[in-house]
Amino acid sequence: MCTTHHSSLKTLKYSDPAFENACVEFDDVALAPTYRLLWGVPGRSNAIAIARRLGLQPDVLDDAVESLGAGEADVGELIERMQAEQGEQRALRQQLVGLRDEAEGARRQLEARRLEQEAAAAAE
Repeated sequence: MCTTHHSSLKTLKYSDPAFENACVEFDDVALAPTYRLLWGVPGRSNAIAIARRLGLQPDVLDDAVESLGAGEADVGELIERMQAEQGEQRALRQQLVGLRDEAEGARRQLEARRLEQEAAAAAE
């Protein structure tokens, strides 16, 4: 197990099946981890966002972002999109489970009704 903010290590999963990515979800509004483990998604650094919220001088933040380079920013945006997509997938899965349960309930009702009708027809 390894924890890192180095983008080159985060991409190992895509070139070697021996590696896997995971991260702890971070709430950007509360500036705190949610402690939800997200498999298959590398973590992203929240240092700039936290520093901005805490009021660090804008010129210092601008220098920090500039020193990261475009590649780091691109990877951060990609990770953010992956995390958002994983959240959407979780929500869709919950909807599907609800729909499946609803359909199963309707199927049971129809089956019970069919059995009642068969019993009534046999009694005649």
